[in-house]
Amino acid sequence: MTDGGTRSAWAIDKKFDLLFFIGPVLAGLVYFAAAVNFPEFSLILTLLIWMVFAQGHFGSTWFIYADKKNRAYFSEHALVYFVIPALIFALVFLIGYAHFALLLVLISVVSLYHVSRQSIGILAIYRGKNGERNAFDRKVEEMTIFAWSLFFAGYGALHIPHFMQFVVILPLAKLGVAVLFGCALVGTLLIVIAAFRRERNSLPKSTFLLVSCLTYLPYIYATPLMERVQNFEIAGLIALVPHYMQYMGLVWLVDVNKYKEGTEYAHDNPFLAWVVANKVRIFALIMLYGAAMGFIYYGVPATLPLLGVIGPLVVSALMMIHFYIDAFIWRFGNPFYRETVLPFVRR
Repeated sequence: MTDGGTRSAWAIDKKFDLLFFIGPVLAGLVYFAAAVNFPEFSLILTLLIWMVFAQGHFGSTWFIYADKKNRAYFSEHALVYFVIPALIFALVFLIGYAHFALLLVLISVVSLYHVSRQSIGILAIYRGKNGERNAFDRKVEEMTIFAWSLFFAGYGALHIPHFMQFVVILPLAKLGVAVLFGCALVGTLLIVIAAFRRERNSLPKSTFLLVSCLTYLPYIYATPLMERVQNFEIAGLIALVPHYMQYMGLVWLVDVNKYKEGTEYAHDNPFLAWVVANKVRIFALIMLYGAAMGFIYYGVPATLPLLGVIGPLVVSALMMIHFYIDAFIWRFGNPFYRETVLPFVRR
C-alpha cells in the first residue's frame, strides 16, 4: 500500500483543499469549544455563525440567477427552475404554518441528504485524481458516508425535543440507530480492506473521506452538553460549518474564474464581474444577505408579532429551494453545466 499524497492527488490544490475541504472541521471544533467554555456568549456567537456561514452558503446559490446565460437556459426549463421552486416555497409555508416543528425536522432530513451528496461529489474528484475506477468501492464509500451521517444524526435526534415528539416507538428508534451503526462499521471495514488491496492510495482523499464520514459526529459529543447553554442548534452548526465552507469555497472558485476580467462571462455579466473582482465586496455581500435573513427569521417575529411565523417561513423556504436547485447546478452529466461550471472548478 503506497501513499499518493502528492500535489496531484489534491482535488483542487493543497492550499485550497486544506482551507475549504479538510481544514474547516477545525472551525467547527473551535466554535464548539467557545460555546461550551463561554456559554454567556453562545447565543450571539451562534447567530453570527448562522448569518455568515449558514446563510452565506444558502445565499451563494442565488448568484446563478444573476448570470445572463443561466437565465436564458432557465427560461427554457421554466418548470425546473421557476415553477417547482415556487411550489416548494408555497409547500413550506403550508407545512410550517400547520406544524413548524415538523418543518424543521423535514429540513434537517433533506439537509443531511444534501450535505452527504456534496461530500460524495467532492470525493469523486479525489477518486479521479487517484485513478480509482472500481464501482463497488465507490458505492461502499458513498453508502458508508450516509450510514455514519444517519447514525450520528439519529443519535442526536433522540436528544433533541423537536425530533423526539415525532418518535412514536422509542425502542424501535433506538434499534434503528443501532442498525445504522452496524452498517457504518461494515462499510468502514470494507473501505479499509479496499485500501490494503489498492495499488496506490491518496492521503488527501483518505483524509477527506474520514472527515465526510464524521461530519455529524458533533451530534454525539455536543448535543447532550447543549442543555448547559439551552441551545440545541449549536450541535447542528458545529457539524455543518465544514459543509458551508466547502460550498462557499467552491462557489467562490467557480465565480472568480468565470467572471474575472477578460472572460466572455465577465463581459455579459458586469455586476458579477464587479463583485468577484474584490474579496471585500464578496464578504460584504455575504454579510448583507446573512443580516437580511437574520432580521427576517428573528427580527420580524420580534418586531412585528402580527406576522407570526412568516419571517422564519420565508427563510426556511429559501433553504429548501437551495437544496432543490443545488441538485441540478452541480450535475456535470448535464451538458449545460459541463460547459458553464465544470471548466471553472480549478485554480
